[in-house]
Amino acid sequence: MDADKVLREAVALCREHGAGRVVLFGSRAKGMALPESDIDIAVSGVQDVEALREALEKLPTLYKIDLVSLDDCANELLLEDIAKYGREMQEKI
Repeated sequence: MDADKVLREAVALCREHGAGRVVLFGSRAKGMALPESDIDIAVSGVQDVEALREALEKLPTLYKIDLVSLDDCANELLLEDIAKYGREMQEKI
């Protein structure tokens, strides 16, 4: 499964788990991703982040998906990076 398809499925899972916002960040948002780069996703509004994390881990892909809850993140540098470079994800990619 290519990265765009994985991202579409990941966004759909985030929405199913109640995410009001889904933001792609990291190298893929900056256009600097290598073929083996992971997929970094930040969400807000998800009540059970661990359940979402487990659902993302079950996607049939070799890409690692990193999940950050914007509601719980205390890393100011990461939050600044997401605010500056993040791409808001809509239903269609």
